Amino acid sequence: MAEPGSTDGVFDPRHAHRDDPFGFFRDARCTRPVFYSESLRAWCVTRYDDIAAVLRDQDGFSVREHNPRPTATLPPEVEHVVAAWRGDALPLGSLDPPEHARVRAVVRTGFTRRVIGNTEPRARAIARRLLRRLAAGPAFDFAEDFAKPFTLMVVLRVLGIPTSTYQRFDTWTDQRIRIMTAREDTDPEVLRACARGLADYGAFAKRLIAHRLLRPRDDLISALVRDLPVRQAIAQVPTLITAGYRTAAETLTTTVWNQVRAPGGWAAVVDGSVRVDDLVEEGLRYDCPIFGMYRTALRDVEIGGTRVPAGSRVLLAYGSANRDEARFPDPDRFHPGHPTPTPHLAFGLGEHFCVGAPLGRMMLRVALEEMRTALPRLTPADLSEPTYHPTFPFRARQSALKILTTAPEVKA
Repeated sequence: MAEPGSTDGVFDPRHAHRDDPFGFFRDARCTRPVFYSESLRAWCVTRYDDIAAVLRDQDGFSVREHNPRPTATLPPEVEHVVAAWRGDALPLGSLDPPEHARVRAVVRTGFTRRVIGNTEPRARAIARRLLRRLAAGPAFDFAEDFAKPFTLMVVLRVLGIPTSTYQRFDTWTDQRIRIMTAREDTDPEVLRACARGLADYGAFAKRLIAHRLLRPRDDLISALVRDLPVRQAIAQVPTLITAGYRTAAETLTTTVWNQVRAPGGWAAVVDGSVRVDDLVEEGLRYDCPIFGMYRTALRDVEIGGTRVPAGSRVLLAYGSANRDEARFPDPDRFHPGHPTPTPHLAFGLGEHFCVGAPLGRMMLRVALEEMRTALPRLTPADLSEPTYHPTFPFRARQSALKILTTAPEVKA
């Protein structure tokens, strides 16, 4: 049994392993499936079965601090905003039992089959409008011009927020992630600007809840106001917006990228050789937008034969679990439709399984179906390997995925 303090000594999520952490974790699954990372200041769990066991153990692990922590020393005014921007209540993803079940029951009303079914026609209309404009030009930036605006506008529709205001939410999301993943070389002035944006995000949530208190509607925000204390309703708003759209947008971008490079390419989607539902699930498995989430050990525990002390931070590496050779055949190959009895962990598992998964799946499916019709000759302008932002465990492309709307002519 490994002892506390044993360390990898080499995992470098900001540089060497920033763009492609999969090879490092493939080796770790074989040689040190649970290891301590100095760079993350956390124990990393790499194998599917070990991660699933932790996710099911609500008594042994807390989700209260499931997001990454900055390793930089934040300026005092930034620390103050981080502590206070959404009040004194916690969002759903940071709640332990029994409070988690109560809040989740309310939030889940926004993602029922009926709600998703009613939302789908609106999602198609948004996708068609965006794609009609983009298809008229020679090329576009897939993430910035389609994936982000599409997913964000759909989420805002579900929440009952005007879609014309979508751009500010994308800025606020970037600022929130920048603070959570700040490192020692992050410019303090950049952090102060991000904190101002975060304060604006919190102020928006408070105004929105106050408005719904006076004028309730048939939407999820009104359900929060009706069934939760005001302070708890406010805390849910930013997470419902940010988590609802950004993960779907990143998944859509990487899924399209991986499919155009796979055998058959985009043409296999257009002619039906690759089913859209299969493409959605393989996109989520192969390169999920959140490589992992943190837990805190509430007692001394043993994970995969390694002793982890009480109070330790534990990173559950979903991206590694989704390529675990013991669970997925040929896991480093992108192959939609290949049968596997194991569900991927892109949405987690157990009591904290992503409550918005039905909406996320619907958005991905609708986007790909509408793209298949609007852009039958979709072609990437550049097939070089993408670069990613240094925001581990969030997987976000830094290099643009430029899409040509018609395939270039092949010279004889």
